[in-house]
Amino acid sequence: MRNILGIAVIICLFAPSTFAADVAPTLIESAKAVLGEGTHTGPNCYPKANVPDKRMQISEQEMQSIFHTDQQITPVDPDVLSTAKAYVQVAGDPDARFTVKRQTPYTETGLLSPDINVVLYKNSKRIVIVKRGSAAESAGVQAGDILLAVNGKNVTNLTIDETREMLHVKKGIAIALLVSRSGKNLLISFTPNKLEVAKSFEIVRQKNVLFITIRFLDFKVAEIRSALAEKDLSSIDGIVLDLRDNQGGLLDDISIIANIFLPKGSPYYQALFFDNSICSYVTSMEPLISMKIPLIVLINQGTSSGAEILASALKDRQFTTLAGEPTLGMSDRMDMLIDFKDGSSLIFRVAKLLTQRGANIADVGIRPDIINRQKIRGRRDPLLTRAIAELNTLKAGMMR
Repeated sequence: MRNILGIAVIICLFAPSTFAADVAPTLIESAKAVLGEGTHTGPNCYPKANVPDKRMQISEQEMQSIFHTDQQITPVDPDVLSTAKAYVQVAGDPDARFTVKRQTPYTETGLLSPDINVVLYKNSKRIVIVKRGSAAESAGVQAGDILLAVNGKNVTNLTIDETREMLHVKKGIAIALLVSRSGKNLLISFTPNKLEVAKSFEIVRQKNVLFITIRFLDFKVAEIRSALAEKDLSSIDGIVLDLRDNQGGLLDDISIIANIFLPKGSPYYQALFFDNSICSYVTSMEPLISMKIPLIVLINQGTSSGAEILASALKDRQFTTLAGEPTLGMSDRMDMLIDFKDGSSLIFRVAKLLTQRGANIADVGIRPDIINRQKIRGRRDPLLTRAIAELNTLKAGMMR
């Protein structure tokens, strides 16, 4: 089974009994091949001149940190362990993660998904998403808050995964967050709402304008093209694509959306591998949406990873405007995930994910053409109102 994530290449393998001495070319070519599947064209790869090898020598202390596990409780196959360590040494990724056993999904343990999402940004844990209508929003938690503690426990020295783990609670259990905002510390308590699984996407037509909301890039996004193909698009004269709070996901789904809106042969992202080769990926299908239909793409601080790459690619489209807040730039890592025969797994970086123009937007983000930082308040959505007005401006300009 093979999937592509906005910040990860997933390849499911069994651990070999022996490990080849020169595994680097195998890793690189494997990742490139997976990226070239489906609706991807390419990869068109070439050496990147004057780029130093980013791989690092992994110290023994770093290796112990990556493979920290009590094997007396959960034994690890010796062949798996040696193979996993060899992959990490080749990739030179001190931030690699080795997991003995996959965690049970929160919905199966009775835990609720958090009302907020936290990312590691410039050495701090920043809240980038506060679910609309959630208890956290009602209590006053805001996107942009820096998370300092959860239920009295300092999280500044915890990993991002450990921090997110603390934000999952059982139904009816209150949670207290200590956050920093504009130089002031605030203690905010709330009880998360009942878990509601949101749809991946939603398509609504109002008169001659099509509103497409994509909440995350997952397997369901593949249905967008077929859903649009069933609609009469002949009278559509404007589209609003809402990518706010979209945390990215499958690179395959970036391809699907890019092939809907961009001309055939348009580049939509690049990958810089640790062998210093850079690969460009372009659309391979005729667009479903006419280039003459104006498009407004909505983004905010919660638009991250693959969704940022998608927004950047769409920015090159004719009659397209990006509106909202600058994104944070969470699109640096492209990881490989290997599932081993004993149930353990390893994640490590094989490439940097770049925009279609080869820019690394990590910690920089995407800047919209129209900056509007106003938040949704109840049923009032100032950014959406501004987007509709901008659509009318674009249409008027096209008619001249």
